Formats: sequence, C-alpha cells, structure tokens
Amino acid sequence: GSPEALENLGTAAAPLLAGFAFALIGLLLDKGSDMWQPDLALLLLVLAGLLLVYAVEFAFNARRFHVPPGDFLAFAELAKTDGFADKDLRKSQAKWWVEHGVWAGWTRRAYNAGIVVLLAGIAVVLIPKTGPEHMAPLRAAAVLVPLAGAAFELVWWLIWPRLHKDSQ
Repeated sequence: GSPEALENLGTAAAPLLAGFAFALIGLLLDKGSDMWQPDLALLLLVLAGLLLVYAVEFAFNARRFHVPPGDFLAFAELAKTDGFADKDLRKSQAKWWVEHGVWAGWTRRAYNAGIVVLLAGIAVVLIPKTGPEHMAPLRAAAVLVPLAGAAFELVWWLIWPRLHKDSQ
C-alpha cells in the first residue's frame, strides 16, 4: 500500500495544499497591510507552497521506479521468452525498488516539511496587526491550533518513525 499512498499524496494531497498556500499568498498581497508580520507570512507560505510542489515532483519520480507486482510478473513472462535471465531481472527489480525508496523518502520529507511550514504560515496570518501580545483569548486559541498541528506534524514526521521501527 505504500506506493499507492505515495501516489495519492503526490496527485491529490500535496497539489491541493500547495494551491491553498499560493491562494493565501494572493490574499496577503492584497491585505498584507492589515496583518502583523505579512513578510514573515509570505516567506512561510511561499516556502510551504514550494515544498508541496516538490513533493508532487518527487512522488512523480518515485512512481517512475515502482513496478506493481502484476506488472512485474507480466514483464518476467515476457523476459523469459526474450531470453532475459531471471537473475538479471531480479537485479533490475532490486535497483528500481531502491530508486523508488530514495524518491519516496524525498517525497515524504518535502510533504511533511511543507505541512509544518504551511501551518506555521497560517498561524502568522491569524495574528492581528497589533501583535500577539494584544490577542483576545479566542484569537490566541485560533493561532495556537495550527501551531499545535505543526508540532504534531513534526512529532509524526521526526519522532514517531523512530519509536515504531518494527512497524515499517
């Protein structure tokens, strides 16, 4: 399921989030003077958008090296009729799998980093022009929600895999 999950990330989730980041940039360019730190928000949202676009690119490259089992079996049958040695085919499959893993790793890193930076950018956008020290309690809560999401994403990305190595 991992290659399919990666494909969904690269064809649906990352493009949607990148579009959202770039749409927020348009809003900032129009209403930035009403915000606390519009340049910081712009920087975070541009970085998030780029990271998410790169997640799409990396997922595309990972897909180039993924051979579903059914396709591999069909290819193996064709290879036999063409005199291609099974051990050579297995060697090629191993190289493709390693290459897929490299691109999949880059995809996950770009996607996770993009989410962290996007959530941080959203938090900055939500801070009123008067600054964080003058926020009403509900506004402060609204700012803390995406920051908590960014912190959760960091834990999910950086710490969780190390705690659960056996489940990967």
